[in-house]
Amino acid sequence: MPFSGVISLLDIALFLVVGIIADKISNRNQKFPRLILLILGGFLLTQLGHLTALGEYLSGVESKEFIEFIAELALGLVLFREGLELNLGSFIRNIKPVLILAFIGLIITTLIFASIISLITPFSFLLALLVAGILAPTDPAATFSIFKGGLRINPKEKEIMGSESALNDAVAIVLVTTVFIVSAMNETFTFDINVIIAISTSFFGGILLGLILGLLFMRINSRLDHHAQTNYISLGLVLLSFTISILLHGTIEISAAITSLTAGAVFANPDLFGYPRFSVKHLHEFQSNISELGEILAFSLLGILISLDNILMAILVGFAFAVVIILSRLITIAGLLRKPAKLTLNESIFISWGGMRGLATGVLAIMAFIEIEKSESLAVDASFFLNAILIGLIFTALIQGLSLKYVGQKTSSIRISDKRSEFRAERRIITSKLAYYRKKLESNDIFIAEYDAITLPLRDQLAHVVSQIELEKKSEREQIDIYIKEFEMVIAVLQDAIAYKEILLKNKREVFYLEEQIAEYEDRERKSMEDILVKLDIILLKKQAAEQTKDAELINEADELIDFAKDRICNIRDKYPAYASTKLYEKICNLLGEENLDQEIVVEDIN
Repeated sequence: MPFSGVISLLDIALFLVVGIIADKISNRNQKFPRLILLILGGFLLTQLGHLTALGEYLSGVESKEFIEFIAELALGLVLFREGLELNLGSFIRNIKPVLILAFIGLIITTLIFASIISLITPFSFLLALLVAGILAPTDPAATFSIFKGGLRINPKEKEIMGSESALNDAVAIVLVTTVFIVSAMNETFTFDINVIIAISTSFFGGILLGLILGLLFMRINSRLDHHAQTNYISLGLVLLSFTISILLHGTIEISAAITSLTAGAVFANPDLFGYPRFSVKHLHEFQSNISELGEILAFSLLGILISLDNILMAILVGFAFAVVIILSRLITIAGLLRKPAKLTLNESIFISWGGMRGLATGVLAIMAFIEIEKSESLAVDASFFLNAILIGLIFTALIQGLSLKYVGQKTSSIRISDKRSEFRAERRIITSKLAYYRKKLESNDIFIAEYDAITLPLRDQLAHVVSQIELEKKSEREQIDIYIKEFEMVIAVLQDAIAYKEILLKNKREVFYLEEQIAEYEDRERKSMEDILVKLDIILLKKQAAEQTKDAELINEADELIDFAKDRICNIRDKYPAYASTKLYEKICNLLGEENLDQEIVVEDIN
């Protein structure tokens, strides 16, 4: 049998493949948070291993310490990426609500949750406090992944949620590891001078170490001349931030999470420290891919730890955890901290409901699980404790994921946007900036080196925006094409069915079932027509708006799409002249105001 290192590598590969498959499935339904399928995928693979010969090869990752290490590393990667993407301008602009929610809000939510859970479950207050600290931190990536496909969160709420979530992850980790776990193990609340020193060292030591490493690697990066080198340097930075923090635990407690977050925030803002700016687009993409890979593997491995022992009770307790933590955060933010944080009622409701849990909860859960396993005094079963928290995590993701868009619409916190219009506006702004700096260069107000340094990120952004505009344009044409192909398929089936019905009638055969199918396809035919007409109506409205602003590009794009649809429908009309393709063509002409049949006939057809 191969040595253990090969087995562990095989295990990682298996869980990574299962995680990627689960991630792909969850992407098809954006309401369904991916962590649910990732954890369940890891759980099912483990159960399959126990029932088959695959089990002997899964032993390499069943070490709880190994899973904890992978989960912590993945969290470090995620927080480093969040540090890179942290908008310091918006953070400073919203610093009051962010600090109130990340510190005071986290503590109040924890206390409310612990009070309720200690009353409705056998958990003691201190154990409930530990559970609360584990479930309290939120994850911006988990929240924002729900809002895709043309949905936009209002800028203020998005900025506050992103900044608060990045910060409260780090705060929760410090509190849980220094206060809540120790208190639960000792069965007495521990908060003395030693704990205060430990919290300060962990928090501010992480900031200091992250700052030093960020500045060091920024200096190294200033000597490089290619974005790929910057990507690899950033990977070295996050790995070093994580490993140094872990290695220092023997002598001084420094939070790896805060170190990673700070290092990312420093590295992404070189101009604040007197270093030349560099293009961050490739860096963001690279680190997003790395952290996403880490999340997929970590959540899949967490599925290993779910046990079938007392699973029904764990499901009930986990559901209670999910409901209480969601309501506790809602009470805290919308009820108690709305005015101090200077938020409107709608903003506070959406921010509280939109704070979904993520990898930080999984990491803290396994840390507490390992400590409870070692304890001989606690009455709670470690496996049951972990089961309840992971199932609670799944329930919170399910409840919030399915309802978040509805809450966002009710609070007016989200809007449906035309992404292409946004990209085109962004392109206009970027080209204006480039034109301004070009004039400065031509008038010798700036040197060529300065011009290159200033415009490099702008040119990088412009290339990205132009590619997105082309993708959106292609996507809209493909959507119309899908509608028209569906329409043509329905007509083709309808024609064959009617022809077959005539054959059956000539032979005096039963046609009742066939008539039902024909009626169904006639209904689908009408629906397909309406889909095409609605889509063209939207394009026409966009064209009219573009005509008011004299936007020639949008007008031309709309005309191209309309002509494309008319040509396709015209071909279908010629191929199937006896069916609804003729009516659809007439309705399109009527919609566009072109000369065709009498208006009354068209209205009668639509009705």
